[in-house]
Amino acid sequence: MTQEQLKAIPEVQALLDQALQARLQGRLDEAATLDDRALAQALARKDRKGETEALRGRGNVHQFAGQMQKALGLYRQAIDVARAIGDTSGEARALSNAGIAYKDTGQSRRALEVQNQALSLYQKVGNVR
Repeated sequence: MTQEQLKAIPEVQALLDQALQARLQGRLDEAATLDDRALAQALARKDRKGETEALRGRGNVHQFAGQMQKALGLYRQAIDVARAIGDTSGEARALSNAGIAYKDTGQSRRALEVQNQALSLYQKVGNVR
């Protein structure tokens, strides 16, 4: 499966998009609810890409709320699912999120390691700006 073929099903993606907008507007409780709904639908419909993105989104909510250990746990889950389905871009995004969380917890060396892993994957898929 190519990276372009790895897309969440439309219903799950719609919830993920709504959750992103809620996060960007600081409505973290609403974002968490939407990410949870997206995750439930993704699991029920065996949408592994949607599962990856919902876990990553939920991790973002915890990170924005200052709950770094919960965020890191969710990012690890997202990384594992992305690897399992060969979603290199999704894995890179989750690694990048984890790197920021490590930095926010004062783990600069670990943050750099994880960000370098993400950079390597971004380069692999040609997504480096």
